[in-house]
Amino acid sequence: MSAGRLIATFPLLFIWLWTPKSQAANLYYQNTDGAWLNVSGNSRLAQTFSTGSSNMTLDSVAVWIRIANASNSSSSSSSFSLNLFALDGNFKPTGSSLLNIGSATWGPWGDGISTFSSLNYSLAANTQYAVVMSGTGTIGWKYPGTATPTSSISPTPNFYDWVSSDSGSTWSDAAPAKGFNLQVSATPVPEPTSFSLAVLGVVGAIFLKKRRH
Repeated sequence: MSAGRLIATFPLLFIWLWTPKSQAANLYYQNTDGAWLNVSGNSRLAQTFSTGSSNMTLDSVAVWIRIANASNSSSSSSSFSLNLFALDGNFKPTGSSLLNIGSATWGPWGDGISTFSSLNYSLAANTQYAVVMSGTGTIGWKYPGTATPTSSISPTPNFYDWVSSDSGSTWSDAAPAKGFNLQVSATPVPEPTSFSLAVLGVVGAIFLKKRRH
């Protein structure tokens, strides 16, 4: 590599070093032990979350589940699936699934967290979505009942938890859930800084000047 070309790479390296690196953010976080709502057959459970002022990449989703019936008297091997949905004007899931987040099977009396990572799905800025759970057997989605969900988004958006008995055709408030145990992690899509753009302009001017000579 010639000295001229080597020198020309310095501004680009400078841009890379000085451009702010994006860090993952929790769009929704609730992790307090409590009761659970069961989901099987035509029933569905849903928890909403919101993005902030920038486009984001969905990284991972984690849910806390319990394998037992509502009275905690019986349990069977159970499976569940998670899907991502858009919301309608009433903040309820609508349309077809945007993303199949994943599925898992647990044995009887299971109680713990299932995490689905490397999702790499693009989320639009200032948009609300819902994680929807369907299941079989005695699967249940845990909720604290009183603790308030948190979010890295400021101001903290409103969250809605929903239940459906007809495969998601209609939804009603999932009281007394007050927010299901869920963690949604996403990374903001980096945008060029004004400083980086200015340095790029200088580099372009240098190359144009050299081509004219």
